[in-house]
Amino acid sequence: MEIEWQPDPDNVYLTNGNDNLALHRWQGEVMDKTQKLDHIGFILPDMDSVDQWHDFLVASDVVIKKAPKIHRDGAKSFYCLDPSGTLVQMIYHPPISR
Repeated sequence: MEIEWQPDPDNVYLTNGNDNLALHRWQGEVMDKTQKLDHIGFILPDMDSVDQWHDFLVASDVVIKKAPKIHRDGAKSFYCLDPSGTLVQMIYHPPISR
C-alpha cells in the first residue's frame, strides 16, 4: 500500500488502487468501551450516490450520526450506525471512487 493522503501526523490514508485503509490516532474517550474499531468505510462511485444512500438509510430507519457533508478535499460522506452499533462512513472520494 502507498500513502494516498496524510492531512496531519495523526491521520493517514493508504491505498493499493483497490483496497483502502484509513488510520487515525485515537484521541479522547470511547463511547463503547468494547469497540476497538473507529469506523468502517464504504467507497461510493459518485457524489450523487452519497445522497441516494443517505435517503435510503433514513427511510429504512438507520441511525444517522452525521449528515452528508462535502469535505475540503472534494470528498463527500455521511456517518451512520450498523445494527451492532459500529460507526459506518459512506464516502465518495475522488482519487479512489470509480
